[in-house]
Amino acid sequence: NVMECAAYDGDSDPFSSLSTVQDALKLSLVCRRFRDLAIRSSLLWCRISSNMNIHLVSALADRLLDPIGEVFVHNSPKHDVSQFIRVVATRSQLWTRFIHGLDFMPSLSPLSQEDLVNVAKESHGLNAPFLSEISIHCSEDLLNTANNEQVHAHYYSTWIIPGLKCFKISNMIPVPFSS
Repeated sequence: NVMECAAYDGDSDPFSSLSTVQDALKLSLVCRRFRDLAIRSSLLWCRISSNMNIHLVSALADRLLDPIGEVFVHNSPKHDVSQFIRVVATRSQLWTRFIHGLDFMPSLSPLSQEDLVNVAKESHGLNAPFLSEISIHCSEDLLNTANNEQVHAHYYSTWIIPGLKCFKISNMIPVPFSS
């Protein structure tokens, strides 16, 4: 679809997911035919980021109908990470990718200890049967904290993810999955 090629920004960061949605919205305003095409294209609405307004996050989560969801989490001072996880977790059965932090600059996107506690609480036991990739990039500061403070950074370990094929982690030593 030409419209998908025009709007879809395939980079693996939260900013490209927002860019994709913004471009799709602009194209949908051109005319009725473009609007119909944009609305029917699930690829334009499958990337959800914590730097988006929570109402947009909720609308995008509701639009997920096929297992193509991509979730991007990073520190966003204007947005509540706990509320974000709560909303997107309702559609976790349709996730294919989960990316925490920025792989090219982990120190720019660390979640606070409080945010990690909230992510762990909101996502405990999460079921994501189509999730094939988890990518977690923490700041180097996390390596220097005590082990009891790192426990919440391993929120992913309680998830049920039978289709996981790729697990990337930086600046943190992973723990085994419980499932």
